[in-house]
Amino acid sequence: MFPTTRSRAAVTLRLAPALLCIVLAACDQKPTPPAAPSASTPAAPAPTPPASSKPAVPSTTPPPAAAAPAKISDTLPTGQSTPEGVACDMVRAYANSDGKLFRACCFVITPGSPERDAYNNFIDETVTLMDVGNAVPSNNRDWPASIQHLYLARTLSSSGPAAFGLDQHGLIGVRFVDMHVTLRAGTTTLRRTLVVQDEGSKLWFAVPHPEHFPKLSEGLNEEPESTEVWKP
Repeated sequence: MFPTTRSRAAVTLRLAPALLCIVLAACDQKPTPPAAPSASTPAAPAPTPPASSKPAVPSTTPPPAAAAPAKISDTLPTGQSTPEGVACDMVRAYANSDGKLFRACCFVITPGSPERDAYNNFIDETVTLMDVGNAVPSNNRDWPASIQHLYLARTLSSSGPAAFGLDQHGLIGVRFVDMHVTLRAGTTTLRRTLVVQDEGSKLWFAVPHPEHFPKLSEGLNEEPESTEVWKP
């Protein structure tokens, strides 16, 4: 049996106070704010080092000085009056990067053939290297720097070079001088210098690249090492 209108009204009146209390209680509660969306915390920037209060000053340290020219002993011969003297002067020219002395010591020949032109070019190129001295050490590590032992000049075993020198170049002497030298690289080696004497001036000259004159230097490299030491 369904309740009548009168009975429903009575029930509503009895429930009204309770409903009112529930509504009022709900109104007293403070709403919770929605949570902020999750976000990654940015990393703190790396600290910037403080700027130097003094500006950078360029280095004032001077570059290392070039090696001092080697000094050949004054007790060794010099000059072009002897074969040993011109051979030692040739080493002095290399040791001191002295292009003027080097050219003065060299056997002079007029150009006109591939061999003569190559020889003259070698002399010119060597003088150019000497003009820059020690500025290009990689170009002169195999140059002699000092003389350890000097031996007396010797005549070539073959008579061909002397005959050719006199007939073709007016030379009255063709010899060679052995010496043990220390190179700029620090090693010690045997250095053999072909020397020739001019008929007119009687001066001795060195032939720094005898390979350009095969008839003048025939048998040069086959000669045994010298043993008789030069003495003042």
